[in-house]
Amino acid sequence: MTPHDRWVDVFRYLPVPLLLLVLTVGLVAAATAAVPGMRRGDRRAAAVASCRVLLAGALLGVLALTQVTSYGGGRVNLVPFASIASELGNANPRLAVANILGNALLFVPVGLLLPTATGWRWSRSAVAVVVLVVAIELLQLLTGRSADIDDVILNSLGGVLAAVPGAWIARRASALPPRVRTSGARTGV
Repeated sequence: MTPHDRWVDVFRYLPVPLLLLVLTVGLVAAATAAVPGMRRGDRRAAAVASCRVLLAGALLGVLALTQVTSYGGGRVNLVPFASIASELGNANPRLAVANILGNALLFVPVGLLLPTATGWRWSRSAVAVVVLVVAIELLQLLTGRSADIDDVILNSLGGVLAAVPGAWIARRASALPPRVRTSGARTGV
C-alpha cells in the first residue's frame, strides 16, 4: 500500500457525499442570504446573514458526522485521554492522526462563525461551543452510540480556539460602515 493509498483509506470512514452536499447547499444558501444586504449596500448585514447560514450549515455538518455515522456503537469512555492514547497506538498511524485531528477540527467552523453570527464575545461563544459539544456527546450516549470524553476535549479545544479569530472577525465585521443608500431609486449610470 502506497502512502497515497493510506491517506485515501482514511476517507472511507467519512460520509463524503453527504458532507459535500451539506457544504454545497450551505455555501449557496449563504451567498443567497447575503444578497439583500449587498443590494442595500449594507456589507455588515450581508456578512451577518451569511455567517448565520454558514453556522447552520456547520451545525448540520456536525450532526451529520456525529449522528448519521456509526462507529464504536455503545462504547462509553469517561477516562480523559484514554481514547487518544489508544488511537496513537493504532496499527494505522495515519488513521489515528486523522481521527484526532478530525475531532479537533470538527467544531472549528462553529467556533469561527458563532461570534459574527450572534454578536457574542469570545467568552460567550466559547461557552456556547462547549455546551454544544457536551449536548451532542450526551445525545450520542442517550441514543446508544459511542460517547467519549476525549471527543468532548478535542471538539471543545478546536471550537474554543477558533472562537478567538472568530471574535476578531466579528469585531471587524461590526466596524464595517453600513453604506445604506439614502435614496431608493437606482441610477442607470
